[in-house]
Amino acid sequence: MRATVCEALEYEGYEVREAASGADALALLAQGASDVVVFDLWMPVMDGWELRRRLLATHPRLPVIVLSALDLPPEKLAALRADALVGKPFDLEVLYAAIEDVLGRPA
Repeated sequence: MRATVCEALEYEGYEVREAASGADALALLAQGASDVVVFDLWMPVMDGWELRRRLLATHPRLPVIVLSALDLPPEKLAALRADALVGKPFDLEVLYAAIEDVLGRPA
């Protein structure tokens, strides 16, 4: 799924850096800034919950879009402090719209 989403985003003109885990994502961010981070809650090595906790500590203003098949209760969603939540399965147009919304660009 990650490869498909990355390919689709690149096709839409986004510059994409792909990470296989939360730990890999943090390593990429240490190499240079990103405009937005899109991640799943369930990842190997470091899950999305831990990634978000660390992003809030190191990059508090970096927008995040979370992909999840979970039906999160309001208190869990609030604790996540995501800029957008895209439920799985999803249409790519929904993801594109979420990215544009978070970046403040017209879809």
